[in-house]
Amino acid sequence: MEFGTLRPEPGALPYPERTCIPQSLLALLGSSNVDEQDMDTILDQAGGFPNEDWGRAEQVLSTSAFQDWFVDRGSRRLLVHGDYDVNDYPEISPLSKLCTAIVQKVRTRPNLVGLVFFCGRHLDQRHNENIGASGLVRSFIAQLLRQCPSTCWGYTLDPDISLTEVENGDLEHLTKLFTTLILHSPRTTFMVVIDGVLAYEQEEYCEGLYKVVDMLCKLAEDEVLSYYVPIKILLTSPTETSDGELRERFQRHHAILSMTAMPNAG
Repeated sequence: MEFGTLRPEPGALPYPERTCIPQSLLALLGSSNVDEQDMDTILDQAGGFPNEDWGRAEQVLSTSAFQDWFVDRGSRRLLVHGDYDVNDYPEISPLSKLCTAIVQKVRTRPNLVGLVFFCGRHLDQRHNENIGASGLVRSFIAQLLRQCPSTCWGYTLDPDISLTEVENGDLEHLTKLFTTLILHSPRTTFMVVIDGVLAYEQEEYCEGLYKVVDMLCKLAEDEVLSYYVPIKILLTSPTETSDGELRERFQRHHAILSMTAMPNAG
Protein backbone atom coordinates (compact mmCIF):
# COMPACT_ATOMS: atom_id res chain seq x y z
CA MET A 1 0.00 0.00 0.00
CA GLU A 2 1.35 3.43 -0.91
CA PHE A 3 1.38 5.98 1.88
CA GLY A 4 -0.79 8.30 -0.17
CA THR A 5 -3.66 5.84 0.10
CA LEU A 6 -3.63 6.21 3.88
CA ARG A 7 -4.92 9.76 3.70
CA PRO A 8 -8.56 10.03 4.80
CA GLU A 9 -11.17 9.98 2.06
CA PRO A 10 -13.10 13.26 1.65
CA GLY A 11 -16.41 11.62 2.54
CA ALA A 12 -15.18 9.45 5.37
CA LEU A 13 -17.46 9.30 8.39
CA PRO A 14 -16.03 10.95 11.51
CA TYR A 15 -15.38 9.18 14.81
CA PRO A 16 -15.87 12.02 17.31
CA GLU A 17 -14.61 9.96 20.27
CA ARG A 18 -11.29 9.44 18.45
CA THR A 19 -10.69 13.07 17.51
CA CYS A 20 -7.07 14.01 18.19
CA ILE A 21 -6.05 16.69 20.63
CA PRO A 22 -2.27 16.99 21.12
CA GLN A 23 -2.46 17.32 24.89
CA SER A 24 -4.66 14.22 25.13
CA LEU A 25 -2.25 12.16 23.04
CA LEU A 26 0.72 13.37 25.08
CA ALA A 27 -1.06 12.35 28.27
CA LEU A 28 -1.89 8.96 26.75
CA LEU A 29 1.73 8.39 25.76
CA GLY A 30 2.95 9.28 29.22
CA SER A 31 6.19 10.41 27.62
CA SER A 32 8.07 13.27 29.21
CA ASN A 33 10.47 15.53 27.38
CA VAL A 34 13.11 12.81 27.61
CA ASP A 35 14.86 14.19 24.53
CA GLU A 36 15.54 17.50 26.27
CA GLN A 37 16.71 15.71 29.41
CA ASP A 38 19.06 13.52 27.37
CA MET A 39 20.55 16.46 25.49
CA ASP A 40 21.13 18.36 28.72
CA THR A 41 22.88 15.34 30.23
CA ILE A 42 25.02 14.81 27.13
CA LEU A 43 26.14 18.42 27.07
CA ASP A 44 27.03 18.18 30.77
CA GLN A 45 29.09 15.02 30.20
CA ALA A 46 30.65 16.20 26.95
CA GLY A 47 33.07 18.40 28.84
CA GLY A 48 34.98 15.23 29.66
CA PHE A 49 35.46 14.23 26.02
CA PRO A 50 39.06 14.56 24.78
CA ASN A 51 39.40 17.49 22.39
CA GLU A 52 40.79 15.22 19.69
CA ASP A 53 37.72 12.94 19.84
CA TRP A 54 35.33 15.89 19.67
CA GLY A 55 37.31 17.40 16.81
CA ARG A 56 36.89 14.18 14.85
CA ALA A 57 33.13 14.32 15.33
CA GLU A 58 33.01 17.96 14.22
CA GLN A 59 34.75 17.00 10.97
CA VAL A 60 31.61 15.12 9.96
CA LEU A 61 29.86 18.46 9.40
CA SER A 62 32.25 19.42 6.60
CA THR A 63 32.01 16.17 4.67
CA SER A 64 30.15 16.09 1.36
CA ALA A 65 28.04 13.18 2.63
CA PHE A 66 26.72 15.21 5.55
CA GLN A 67 26.32 18.40 3.51
CA ASP A 68 24.28 16.52 0.91
CA TRP A 69 22.11 15.03 3.64
CA PHE A 70 21.52 18.37 5.33
CA VAL A 71 21.13 20.71 2.32
CA ASP A 72 19.14 18.56 -0.12
CA ARG A 73 15.50 19.64 -0.16
CA GLY A 74 14.23 16.10 -0.51
CA SER A 75 14.31 13.07 1.74
CA ARG A 76 17.74 11.63 2.49
CA ARG A 77 19.36 9.05 4.74
CA LEU A 78 22.83 8.80 6.25
CA LEU A 79 24.54 6.34 8.60
CA VAL A 80 27.68 7.67 10.31
CA HIS A 81 30.20 5.16 11.65
CA GLY A 82 32.51 6.62 14.26
CA ASP A 83 36.04 5.42 14.92
CA TYR A 84 35.87 5.40 18.71
CA ASP A 85 36.59 2.64 21.22
CA VAL A 86 33.21 1.51 22.60
CA ASN A 87 34.91 0.77 25.91
CA ASP A 88 35.62 4.49 26.20
CA TYR A 89 32.07 5.41 25.15
CA PRO A 90 29.65 2.66 26.24
CA GLU A 91 26.52 4.87 26.26
CA ILE A 92 27.24 8.20 24.58
CA SER A 93 30.10 9.46 22.42
CA PRO A 94 31.25 12.69 20.78
CA LEU A 95 28.76 11.82 18.02
CA SER A 96 26.01 12.14 20.63
CA LYS A 97 27.16 15.69 21.30
CA LEU A 98 27.18 16.33 17.55
CA CYS A 99 23.61 15.01 17.23
CA THR A 100 22.57 17.27 20.10
CA ALA A 101 24.09 20.32 18.38
CA ILE A 102 22.39 19.45 15.08
CA VAL A 103 18.96 18.96 16.62
CA GLN A 104 19.16 22.07 18.77
CA LYS A 105 20.12 24.12 15.70
CA VAL A 106 17.34 22.60 13.61
CA ARG A 107 14.76 23.44 16.25
CA THR A 108 15.57 27.15 15.97
CA ARG A 109 14.65 27.24 12.28
CA PRO A 110 11.18 27.63 10.80
CA ASN A 111 9.61 24.70 8.94
CA LEU A 112 12.14 22.27 10.40
CA VAL A 113 11.37 19.66 13.04
CA GLY A 114 14.11 17.83 14.92
CA LEU A 115 13.37 14.40 16.37
CA VAL A 116 16.13 12.67 18.32
CA PHE A 117 16.67 9.52 20.35
CA PHE A 118 19.86 8.41 22.09
CA CYS A 119 19.88 4.60 22.23
CA GLY A 120 22.74 4.45 24.71
CA ARG A 121 20.68 6.42 27.22
CA HIS A 122 17.84 3.90 27.11
CA LEU A 123 19.15 0.43 27.76
CA ASP A 124 17.43 -0.73 30.93
CA GLN A 125 14.31 -0.37 33.02
CA ARG A 126 15.56 2.81 34.70
CA HIS A 127 13.95 4.54 31.74
CA ASN A 128 10.60 2.73 31.98
CA GLU A 129 8.48 3.47 28.89
CA ASN A 130 11.40 5.06 27.04
CA ILE A 131 13.32 1.85 26.45
CA GLY A 132 13.70 -0.03 23.16
CA ALA A 133 12.02 0.59 19.82
CA SER A 134 8.65 1.29 21.41
CA GLY A 135 10.21 3.92 23.64
CA LEU A 136 11.95 5.40 20.61
CA VAL A 137 8.72 5.82 18.62
CA ARG A 138 6.82 6.96 21.71
CA SER A 139 9.42 9.69 22.21
CA PHE A 140 9.32 10.68 18.52
CA ILE A 141 5.53 11.06 18.64
CA ALA A 142 5.75 13.20 21.77
CA GLN A 143 8.44 15.40 20.20
CA LEU A 144 6.40 15.77 17.02
CA LEU A 145 3.30 16.80 18.98
CA ARG A 146 5.23 19.32 21.06
CA GLN A 147 6.87 20.91 18.01
CA CYS A 148 3.89 20.66 15.64
CA PRO A 149 0.74 20.71 17.79
CA SER A 150 -1.40 21.64 14.78
CA THR A 151 -0.48 18.35 13.05
CA CYS A 152 -3.30 16.33 14.58
CA TRP A 153 -5.64 18.97 15.96
CA GLY A 154 -9.18 17.80 15.19
CA TYR A 155 -8.00 14.90 12.99
CA THR A 156 -9.96 11.67 13.37
CA LEU A 157 -7.72 8.71 14.05
CA ASP A 158 -7.83 5.80 11.64
CA PRO A 159 -9.95 3.00 13.12
CA ASP A 160 -7.08 0.48 12.83
CA ILE A 161 -5.05 2.44 15.40
CA SER A 162 -5.85 1.21 18.89
CA LEU A 163 -5.28 3.88 21.51
CA THR A 164 -5.20 1.15 24.13
CA GLU A 165 -2.32 -0.54 22.32
CA VAL A 166 -0.60 2.82 21.85
CA GLU A 167 -0.84 3.43 25.59
CA ASN A 168 0.49 -0.09 26.25
CA GLY A 169 3.52 0.57 24.04
CA ASP A 170 2.65 -1.77 21.16
CA LEU A 171 5.22 -1.04 18.45
CA GLU A 172 2.89 -1.75 15.53
CA HIS A 173 0.25 0.72 16.70
CA LEU A 174 2.85 3.30 17.72
CA THR A 175 4.39 3.20 14.23
CA LYS A 176 0.92 3.47 12.66
CA LEU A 177 0.22 6.56 14.77
CA PHE A 178 3.60 8.11 13.95
CA THR A 179 3.08 7.49 10.23
CA THR A 180 -0.40 8.99 10.37
CA LEU A 181 0.88 12.14 12.10
CA ILE A 182 3.63 12.54 9.50
CA LEU A 183 1.08 12.17 6.70
CA HIS A 184 -1.03 14.96 8.19
CA SER A 185 1.83 17.33 8.89
CA PRO A 186 1.98 20.75 7.26
CA ARG A 187 4.80 21.38 4.79
CA THR A 188 7.69 20.63 7.11
CA THR A 189 11.08 18.96 6.88
CA PHE A 190 11.69 16.32 9.53
CA MET A 191 15.25 15.71 10.70
CA VAL A 192 15.07 12.31 12.39
CA VAL A 193 18.20 11.45 14.37
CA ILE A 194 18.94 8.16 16.13
CA ASP A 195 22.26 8.17 17.96
CA GLY A 196 24.19 5.17 19.23
CA VAL A 197 22.40 2.51 17.16
CA LEU A 198 25.16 0.03 17.99
CA ALA A 199 23.63 -0.25 21.48
CA TYR A 200 20.35 -1.46 19.94
CA GLU A 201 21.95 -4.16 17.84
CA GLN A 202 21.65 -6.40 20.88
CA GLU A 203 19.27 -9.32 20.39
CA GLU A 204 16.57 -7.85 22.60
CA TYR A 205 16.43 -4.57 20.69
CA CYS A 206 17.56 -5.18 17.10
CA GLU A 207 14.31 -6.47 15.61
CA GLY A 208 12.40 -3.44 16.85
CA LEU A 209 15.14 -1.08 15.67
CA TYR A 210 15.01 -2.55 12.16
CA LYS A 211 11.22 -2.12 12.07
CA VAL A 212 11.53 1.53 13.02
CA VAL A 213 14.27 2.19 10.46
CA ASP A 214 12.22 0.42 7.78
CA MET A 215 9.22 2.60 8.63
CA LEU A 216 11.31 5.76 8.36
CA CYS A 217 12.91 4.65 5.09
CA LYS A 218 9.53 3.81 3.59
CA LEU A 219 8.28 7.28 4.45
CA ALA A 220 11.42 8.80 2.92
CA GLU A 221 11.01 6.76 -0.25
CA ASP A 222 7.47 7.99 -0.91
CA GLU A 223 8.09 10.55 -3.68
CA VAL A 224 4.80 12.41 -3.22
CA LEU A 225 5.21 12.69 0.53
CA SER A 226 8.86 13.66 0.14
CA TYR A 227 7.87 16.64 -2.00
CA TYR A 228 5.72 18.11 0.78
CA VAL A 229 7.23 16.57 3.92
CA PRO A 230 10.86 15.50 3.40
CA ILE A 231 12.19 12.97 5.90
CA LYS A 232 15.92 13.19 6.60
CA ILE A 233 17.19 10.17 8.53
CA LEU A 234 20.51 10.32 10.39
CA LEU A 235 21.83 7.31 12.29
CA THR A 236 25.11 7.35 14.17
CA SER A 237 27.21 4.68 15.85
CA PRO A 238 30.42 5.17 17.88
CA THR A 239 32.03 2.46 15.77
CA GLU A 240 31.03 0.37 12.77
CA THR A 241 27.65 -1.30 13.26
CA SER A 242 28.03 -5.01 13.87
CA ASP A 243 25.04 -6.24 11.87
CA GLY A 244 25.09 -6.07 8.10
CA GLU A 245 21.29 -6.02 8.03
CA LEU A 246 21.22 -2.43 9.26
CA ARG A 247 24.13 -1.33 7.08
CA GLU A 248 22.47 -2.78 3.99
CA ARG A 249 19.55 -0.35 4.32
CA PHE A 250 22.04 2.50 3.82
CA GLN A 251 24.73 0.87 1.73
CA ARG A 252 22.50 0.35 -1.28
CA HIS A 253 21.85 4.11 -1.27
CA HIS A 254 25.58 4.91 -0.90
CA ALA A 255 24.65 6.58 2.37
CA ILE A 256 27.33 5.45 4.83
CA LEU A 257 29.98 7.83 6.14
CA SER A 258 32.92 6.22 7.92
CA MET A 259 35.03 8.45 10.13
CA THR A 260 37.98 6.11 9.60
CA ALA A 261 38.10 7.37 6.02
CA MET A 262 38.30 11.02 7.07
CA PRO A 263 41.70 12.75 7.31
CA ASN A 264 43.05 13.34 10.78
CA ALA A 265 42.16 16.72 12.23
CA GLY A 266 44.91 19.26 12.39
